[in-house]
Amino acid sequence: MNKPRALALAAAAGLVAAAATFAVVTAVDGDDERGGAGQTASAPRAEAPPAATQASGRELFFQMGCGSCHRFRDAGSTGVIGPDLDERLAAYDAKTLRATILRPPGSAPGTFSVMPDNFGARMNDEALDELVGYLLSARRGGGS
Repeated sequence: MNKPRALALAAAAGLVAAAATFAVVTAVDGDDERGGAGQTASAPRAEAPPAATQASGRELFFQMGCGSCHRFRDAGSTGVIGPDLDERLAAYDAKTLRATILRPPGSAPGTFSVMPDNFGARMNDEALDELVGYLLSARRGGGS
Protein backbone atom coordinates (compact mmCIF):
# COMPACT_ATOMS: atom_id res chain seq x y z
CA MET A 1 0.00 0.00 0.00
CA ASN A 2 1.38 3.45 -0.83
CA LYS A 3 2.23 5.83 2.00
CA PRO A 4 -0.41 8.56 1.29
CA ARG A 5 -3.15 5.97 1.17
CA ALA A 6 -1.96 4.40 4.44
CA LEU A 7 -1.92 7.82 6.10
CA ALA A 8 -5.40 8.60 4.80
CA LEU A 9 -6.73 5.29 6.14
CA ALA A 10 -5.10 5.90 9.52
CA ALA A 11 -6.58 9.39 9.68
CA ALA A 12 -10.02 8.08 8.73
CA ALA A 13 -9.82 5.41 11.41
CA GLY A 14 -8.86 8.06 13.96
CA LEU A 15 -11.79 10.24 12.95
CA VAL A 16 -14.18 7.32 13.31
CA ALA A 17 -12.79 6.59 16.79
CA ALA A 18 -13.10 10.25 17.79
CA ALA A 19 -16.66 10.44 16.47
CA ALA A 20 -17.60 7.30 18.40
CA THR A 21 -16.05 8.67 21.59
CA PHE A 22 -17.83 11.99 21.14
CA ALA A 23 -21.14 10.17 20.55
CA VAL A 24 -20.72 8.18 23.77
CA VAL A 25 -19.79 11.27 25.78
CA THR A 26 -22.73 13.18 24.33
CA ALA A 27 -25.12 10.32 25.05
CA VAL A 28 -23.92 10.00 28.64
CA ASP A 29 -24.11 13.75 29.32
CA GLY A 30 -27.08 14.51 27.07
CA ASP A 31 -29.88 13.90 29.59
CA ASP A 32 -28.48 16.38 32.07
CA GLU A 33 -31.10 18.71 33.60
CA ARG A 34 -29.06 21.78 32.56
CA GLY A 35 -29.38 21.06 28.86
CA GLY A 36 -26.84 18.37 28.07
CA ALA A 37 -24.02 18.41 25.59
CA GLY A 38 -24.78 21.86 24.20
CA GLN A 39 -23.56 23.54 27.37
CA THR A 40 -20.76 26.03 27.36
CA ALA A 41 -18.00 26.51 29.88
CA SER A 42 -20.04 29.30 31.48
CA ALA A 43 -22.74 26.84 32.57
CA PRO A 44 -22.92 26.09 36.29
CA ARG A 45 -20.31 23.56 37.31
CA ALA A 46 -21.71 20.17 38.22
CA GLU A 47 -20.56 18.07 41.09
CA ALA A 48 -18.35 15.34 39.71
CA PRO A 49 -19.33 11.76 40.42
CA PRO A 50 -17.70 10.44 43.61
CA ALA A 51 -15.29 8.28 41.57
CA ALA A 52 -14.03 11.33 39.68
CA THR A 53 -13.37 13.27 42.87
CA GLN A 54 -11.28 10.40 44.21
CA ALA A 55 -9.42 9.76 40.96
CA SER A 56 -5.85 10.72 40.30
CA GLY A 57 -5.11 13.03 37.39
CA ARG A 58 -3.85 10.08 35.35
CA GLU A 59 -7.10 8.16 35.97
CA LEU A 60 -9.08 11.25 34.98
CA PHE A 61 -7.11 11.46 31.74
CA PHE A 62 -8.58 8.05 30.87
CA GLN A 63 -12.05 8.66 32.37
CA MET A 64 -12.51 11.86 30.38
CA GLY A 65 -11.44 10.13 27.15
CA CYS A 66 -8.39 12.36 26.56
CA GLY A 67 -6.24 9.50 25.29
CA SER A 68 -8.64 8.66 22.49
CA CYS A 69 -7.65 11.91 20.75
CA HIS A 70 -4.30 12.96 22.24
CA ARG A 71 -0.90 11.32 22.16
CA PHE A 72 0.71 11.45 25.59
CA ARG A 73 3.66 9.21 26.35
CA ASP A 74 3.17 9.09 30.15
CA ALA A 75 -0.37 7.75 29.72
CA GLY A 76 0.55 5.43 26.85
CA SER A 77 -2.05 7.09 24.63
CA THR A 78 -1.56 7.30 20.90
CA GLY A 79 -4.49 9.42 19.71
CA VAL A 80 -4.02 11.33 16.47
CA ILE A 81 -7.06 13.63 16.37
CA GLY A 82 -5.98 16.25 18.91
CA PRO A 83 -2.60 17.87 19.47
CA ASP A 84 0.32 15.73 20.64
CA LEU A 85 0.48 16.64 24.32
CA ASP A 86 4.13 15.61 24.56
CA GLU A 87 4.85 18.52 22.21
CA ARG A 88 2.20 21.05 23.22
CA LEU A 89 2.20 21.00 27.02
CA ALA A 90 5.55 22.81 27.23
CA ALA A 91 3.72 26.01 26.26
CA TYR A 92 1.26 25.86 29.19
CA ASP A 93 1.13 26.67 32.87
CA ALA A 94 -1.71 25.62 35.18
CA LYS A 95 -3.85 28.68 34.44
CA THR A 96 -3.57 28.52 30.64
CA LEU A 97 -4.00 24.74 30.48
CA ARG A 98 -7.11 24.90 32.68
CA ALA A 99 -8.57 27.63 30.45
CA THR A 100 -7.86 25.61 27.30
CA ILE A 101 -9.54 22.49 28.74
CA LEU A 102 -12.62 24.47 29.75
CA ARG A 103 -12.75 26.54 26.52
CA PRO A 104 -10.96 24.64 23.75
CA PRO A 105 -9.89 26.56 20.66
CA GLY A 106 -12.79 26.58 18.22
CA SER A 107 -15.48 26.26 20.91
CA ALA A 108 -16.84 29.81 20.55
CA PRO A 109 -20.37 30.11 19.17
CA GLY A 110 -20.40 29.69 15.41
CA THR A 111 -17.12 27.74 15.37
CA PHE A 112 -16.27 24.04 15.56
CA SER A 113 -14.02 22.15 17.94
CA VAL A 114 -13.43 18.42 17.94
CA MET A 115 -12.54 18.68 21.64
CA PRO A 116 -15.63 18.58 23.86
CA ASP A 117 -16.43 21.87 25.56
CA ASN A 118 -18.28 20.36 28.52
CA PHE A 119 -15.41 19.40 30.82
CA GLY A 120 -16.53 22.16 33.20
CA ALA A 121 -19.79 20.26 33.65
CA ARG A 122 -18.17 16.81 33.75
CA MET A 123 -15.56 17.58 36.43
CA ASN A 124 -15.60 19.66 39.57
CA ASP A 125 -12.76 22.06 40.36
CA GLU A 126 -10.88 19.47 42.42
CA ALA A 127 -10.95 16.91 39.61
CA LEU A 128 -9.92 19.51 37.01
CA ASP A 129 -7.01 20.55 39.23
CA GLU A 130 -5.96 16.87 39.53
CA LEU A 131 -6.01 16.48 35.73
CA VAL A 132 -4.08 19.69 35.11
CA GLY A 133 -1.57 18.80 37.82
CA TYR A 134 -1.00 15.38 36.30
CA LEU A 135 -0.53 16.74 32.78
CA LEU A 136 1.95 19.39 33.88
CA SER A 137 3.86 17.02 36.16
CA ALA A 138 4.10 14.30 33.55
CA ARG A 139 5.21 16.69 30.83
CA ARG A 140 8.15 17.64 33.02
CA GLY A 141 9.15 14.02 33.37
CA GLY A 142 7.58 13.68 36.82
CA GLY A 143 5.18 10.97 35.65
CA SER A 144 2.86 9.16 37.99
